[in-house]
Amino acid sequence: MQINELSAQEIATAIAGRNLRPSEVMAACLDRIAAVNPAINAVVSLRDRDALMAEARALDDAPPNGALFGLPVAIKDLAPTKGIRTTWGSPIHAGHVPAADALMVARIKAAGAIVIGKTNTPEWGHGSHTFNPVFGATRNPYDLARTPGGSSGGAAAALAARMLPLADGSDMMGSLRNPAAFCNVYGFRPSWGLVPGDAGGESFLSTMATEGPMARSVQDLARLLGVISGPNPQMPFGLPARDFLTEVEAAPPICAANASPGSAIGTGPIPASRAFWRPVRAGSTSCAASGPRSCPLPPPTPPKSSGRHGSPCAPC
Repeated sequence: MQINELSAQEIATAIAGRNLRPSEVMAACLDRIAAVNPAINAVVSLRDRDALMAEARALDDAPPNGALFGLPVAIKDLAPTKGIRTTWGSPIHAGHVPAADALMVARIKAAGAIVIGKTNTPEWGHGSHTFNPVFGATRNPYDLARTPGGSSGGAAAALAARMLPLADGSDMMGSLRNPAAFCNVYGFRPSWGLVPGDAGGESFLSTMATEGPMARSVQDLARLLGVISGPNPQMPFGLPARDFLTEVEAAPPICAANASPGSAIGTGPIPASRAFWRPVRAGSTSCAASGPRSCPLPPPTPPKSSGRHGSPCAPC
């Protein structure tokens, strides 16, 4: 399998086992970006190839150190990156080069990742589609005539196109989740305070937006979340860091074999109507025809209830 098709988990394991070198990963990443990014426009402010390869080769013989050791990562263009242009998608900051990293970026670097550049975002991150006057529009890798969503559309498109193994994003009203859905990848919005921002501004009033991980697998989400989470003493409402990757790997598998007979989403104390079930069943049938397996799952609510909501409607 090509390196770009590997998950971050697989790459990290291969590097730790000396079966893959960081320089090989970097070369594959940059070759893929050169091949597909001109049409997609997901990665922006890409650093010089020679400098990135030199940085990766310096890790080839170093002992693996950190959950992201040797992994190429591009940062959403809303987070300051030391020495790498950060524009917020606005002409006002088209030439802005920060002198320091954001806390999240510093944590990613400390975990061994190599920051290669930025991922595109709408101006100031305002919008559910990714375009701005500085870099233009990002396109969906599945159909270049369509949007990748936003505001983390550059990150989602880069992941879907196999340009990156991992990416960060941020979310106020869907900006991690919306582009993940548009691009068939994962975007996770953490509880506020789990991934803290930097101090400054109206810290106590900025609790609607948060940074979070994006990836092509749940394990990779957990890997990155474990790196960027943990309290910032300068910010309120901090939550403790956890080993999310270990928790995910220890979780029991969820599949049809674990579901109660006849149980499915939409059943339980508060049932779903027939109007809900028709498109759900149609979508499930359509997906199953292309290969994925449909697994009925037990609802995340008590199995029994009294009162007028106790009897679920029968699905069509």
